[in-house]
This record gives sequence, structure tokens and C-alpha cells, in this order.
Amino acid sequence: MAFKIHINHELNFAYTKVTGTLSDEDLRLMVLAFQIESKGLEYVREIIDMRDLRSAAGLTVEGLLRMSELERVRSTDRDVLLAVLTSDRMIKMVAEIFANVNDGGNLRINVYGDDDEEALCWLGYEDTDRATLKRFIGRHTSRQRQSQRQSQRPV
Repeated sequence: MAFKIHINHELNFAYTKVTGTLSDEDLRLMVLAFQIESKGLEYVREIIDMRDLRSAAGLTVEGLLRMSELERVRSTDRDVLLAVLTSDRMIKMVAEIFANVNDGGNLRINVYGDDDEEALCWLGYEDTDRATLKRFIGRHTSRQRQSQRQSQRPV
């Protein structure tokens, strides 16, 4: 698995792009890296983009429970809203289980399909900030995904 974390400090926003295949160890490393890179954010509003993830077959229930504990630690001293984007049915199901296990406290997780606009609304951003963040996300979205979206637009 590869992941890249991009942070907009001004809007307390993080965009994490995940590709490849996902295992328990990969997820653990991503959460730990985020904890380091997001230090200083007053609160966290994050989109984890798993739309280009090929497989989550390497995840286990035990691994998800361990990651839940890490996520609770990360949200102990600050409010964390986490939106997961995925269009894969199986990955969506795993993300929803993870969200349900982590329900409560300062951490809230919601799972969306391919709609980053809906996710940004849920994260609480107003129109102008959503436009700014969509441009921010666009700079970090694969060219392949952008060309797929353009080819799906009606003429």
C-alpha cells in the first residue's frame, strides 16, 4: 500500500490518498504517520480517499480493533471528523465496520462513495472553504481519476 498525507493547516484539513492493497500493518503505519504529521492542528477534518485502493484483503478484525485504539488515542485531546471515500463495495463494508467500532467520543467517522462534495459538507465546511478544499484535493488526485471523471461527464 502507498499513502500520501496532504495537510491544509489553515483549514485544519487533511487529505490522505491510499492506493494499492491494504494490510493491518499498512493501516497502522498510516495512522502513526498521520499522528506525527497532524501535530499542531487544533481539530482534525480528514478525508481518506480509498477510491484507488485495489484490495483490503490484508485487514483482520484484530488489526481493525488495534487501529480503533490508535484512532481513539489520536482523538483524545481534539475533535476528529473522518470521511472515507470508496466506491468498492467490500472496502466500503470494512470502512463502515471500522466507523461503527469507533462510534462515540471525539472521533466520528462516516463513509461515502465517490462524492467528495458530500464528505466536505459533512465535515462542516462552508461553500468558499469547500471550493478551496476541492482545488486542494484536485492537486493531489491522480490524473487517471480526473480523466475518468471527465470522460463520464455528459456532452
